[in-house]
Amino acid sequence: MTRATHAEMQQRKDAIYTFCEEQNPVTIRGIYYHLTTLGLVPKTESGYKRVQNTCANMRREGALPFNYVSDNTRWMRKPRTCNSMNQALQETASFYRRDFLNFTGLDIEIWLEKDALASIFYDITAKWDIPLMVSRGFASLTFLHDAAIQLEDGAHIYIFSDYDASGENLARSIDAGLHDFSDDKRFNIK
Repeated sequence: MTRATHAEMQQRKDAIYTFCEEQNPVTIRGIYYHLTTLGLVPKTESGYKRVQNTCANMRREGALPFNYVSDNTRWMRKPRTCNSMNQALQETASFYRRDFLNFTGLDIEIWLEKDALASIFYDITAKWDIPLMVSRGFASLTFLHDAAIQLEDGAHIYIFSDYDASGENLARSIDAGLHDFSDDKRFNIK
């Protein structure tokens, strides 16, 4: 691995900041994929580590806001609580939403191969109250089973994955897995 020049490091930092400012929050893996498409890092483990280290340094230096980068693999588990009945009522009123799809008669799900893109897709799916199913590669049997039970007959499932052999195998795997556990429900996979 050759050492990057000062100009190359600055170009990488500028690209990271611009992408994160536009897409935040975004995962380190999402930033890495973006930089590989720009040709700023190789699509290797060392390329990923360069992005990871650059982002860490930028965040420590205050050059990249912490809230621009998300980590969807770790989270705190704690029940949501309120300090009073009034606060509970206010919070309930603030997050109440009607089920948009319930009035359309449609059941739609978006399946996504890469966790790195989840925050970008979620901005859209949340707006329309459409479930976003992130398989993080091939979905587990538990994930497929639980998803199949929730599916309505005639559901529309859209899978977003890499356009390569692995992505095509993923789509076939999701289709087969959902059919295995769906109790003969019919659905359309695209």
